[in-house]
Amino acid sequence: MLKRSALKVNLVLVSNFINRQNLEIDQKTFATKNEVISVATNLKEWYLDNVINKLQTKLEGFEEEGSGWALHEISHLKVNINKYEPIRGSTYINLPRFIALKKAVVNVKNNDEFCFLWAIVSALYPAQNHVERVSSYPHFEDVLNHGSIKFPIKLHDIKKFEQLNNLAINVYCIEKKRVMLLMPSSNTDRENVPTINLLLLQSNEGGGIAKSGGGGGGGGNTRYHFAWIKNISRLFSSQVSNKKCAKFFCNICLNHFSSNNFLERHIIACHQLNSCSVRLPKESEKYLEFTHFSNKEKFPCYLC
Repeated sequence: MLKRSALKVNLVLVSNFINRQNLEIDQKTFATKNEVISVATNLKEWYLDNVINKLQTKLEGFEEEGSGWALHEISHLKVNINKYEPIRGSTYINLPRFIALKKAVVNVKNNDEFCFLWAIVSALYPAQNHVERVSSYPHFEDVLNHGSIKFPIKLHDIKKFEQLNNLAINVYCIEKKRVMLLMPSSNTDRENVPTINLLLLQSNEGGGIAKSGGGGGGGGNTRYHFAWIKNISRLFSSQVSNKKCAKFFCNICLNHFSSNNFLERHIIACHQLNSCSVRLPKESEKYLEFTHFSNKEKFPCYLC
């Protein structure tokens, strides 16, 4: 999964039902919708919300609708996994109102397919006035190296861009009016590397904002847009506490603190604790076997 930006997964439950009247047994299938799993997805919550709860509701509804059928046995559960790489930065999209009111995001009004690069430039060369205008910033061709990366950019190409420009880029999305981490940077374990937080917006041609990082992204009428999160404290504060005081967030683990001094002390330890990388098991390592059979023998013990 880490090799791709995300996966789309759905499950099909195949069960045998028995008719209470004539004891006839028939096979029924219940399928869930395709849902996105990204590197930031909490798998336990995803499985509970999109598999257990959905299938349980379908089963109970089928039994209670007066069909006369009752669950006899579960035959098998089929998991369908699909490659999912639809998210590309596209052209300009307005910020949702609840985000705009926080005044925490700089949204450059570009009219090309380089919104990702304009967002990066706005972070590296902050403008004092007219922050939404491209004319307020140096042109990205003069200050950034994008190599052979094609635009609109795909999520998996952001890692290449980080390496080319020595940056750490975190990508966030909007999920049910909450800002969520969609793709953490691969460079957060390196010190003295500028960290840039981007917000990925999604919109349909009709103009309505849909949730980012989910649904049927990549369809003909779906557009994506990157904007720079200039103040992550303003953006996240209301999600973690009702208190109006400022909060200071760690870009590595997203823990928050009451002062910048506490944050600075935490970052030193956080770099040490989170310096390891994720490695998926190889094909030869996918099974764990118990080999120390000698440890199963009873150890002679004598009481004196």
